[in-house]
Amino acid sequence: MISILLFLSIFGLAESSINCYYTIGKPDISELPGKCDSYILIGSTRINNETGIFEANKEEVEKFSQLKQLQPNKKLLITILSSNPSFTKMSSNASSILKFSSDTLDFLIYYNLDGIDIDWEFPVWSSDANQDDRIYFRNLLEVLYDKYHNKGKLISVAVSGPPTITKIAYDVQALAKKYRKFIIFSVRYADMVQVMNYDFHVFSRKSNPLVGFNAPLHPLRFEFSLLAKMNSESSMNTWFSLGLPRNITYFGIPTYCRAFRLLSKYFFKPYSPAVSAIDEFTDYESVCYLTEKNSNYRKVWNTRAASPYLYGSDRLWISYENPESIRQKVTFAKTLGVAGIMVFSVGNDDFHGKCGQGKYPLINSIDF
Repeated sequence: MISILLFLSIFGLAESSINCYYTIGKPDISELPGKCDSYILIGSTRINNETGIFEANKEEVEKFSQLKQLQPNKKLLITILSSNPSFTKMSSNASSILKFSSDTLDFLIYYNLDGIDIDWEFPVWSSDANQDDRIYFRNLLEVLYDKYHNKGKLISVAVSGPPTITKIAYDVQALAKKYRKFIIFSVRYADMVQVMNYDFHVFSRKSNPLVGFNAPLHPLRFEFSLLAKMNSESSMNTWFSLGLPRNITYFGIPTYCRAFRLLSKYFFKPYSPAVSAIDEFTDYESVCYLTEKNSNYRKVWNTRAASPYLYGSDRLWISYENPESIRQKVTFAKTLGVAGIMVFSVGNDDFHGKCGQGKYPLINSIDF
């Protein structure tokens, strides 16, 4: 896939510096923060698993498109988030790719939207992926570029954070050699690349029954080997070593939380044993309440991760972000010379202002 990310123009900078993923209704479009330069609608458009054809919830997209009236200077994109087999089915056939690119272009024009975001998780690497997915992804982006660029529509691609996925899913070096001659012409198939610097530690009863930071900035001092690669610093270094241009790269930061149930309340440091993941605590609003208004929970700051976590006597353990962790990650991203910040997602921030820090305390902490 990022083959095509190598067809990146060294000269053209994206106009957006803060890209925010958004699910319709969380919150209402009238309550969206002005901080974001682009909004990327997720959950309303997809590829049909059976037919490989583009489909959309038109009512939700119509509602999203009305944001142009409220914030006319914002870029509005739609995310295509579908299963690996559906992406493979659509992109493995030239006529299917042409239909997809034409259908999506017509759709963008009809609803006055600015572009598309391809969120393929993840070519080649996933258990249900196809070994030729990297080739299919390249073909897909090439056709999208041919269709979109004369119409002024943007192409965004969401890519993995964990280097263990990145190095398998995106065979950049082989494609770079094959297409290197095109780089001098500054051909660009992707306008924006959203690096998903989160989900570094996801609970699994079989392979990872431990607590850990969702989006650590640097490796912890005791981490080694692959564990020392599960952080944003290593993620970005991996992408740049593979040849991803910085001027279309967006450093992803989550606003959502990951919660676990500890095996024992006496073992609560990172990598302590856990028995399950917990779905109730995903928003900053729910976590700030625990730390500020409930004495049963203790908040801990980790300097290396540049992230906090909390734990309680009920064996609850949560990795989350707060305004300080957001600021530190943005500061680090600036040192990399990237194009901007990506946020996932608007609805996981405190958009009600219940934490006593104003509305959108996380997103409003971004100064890029």
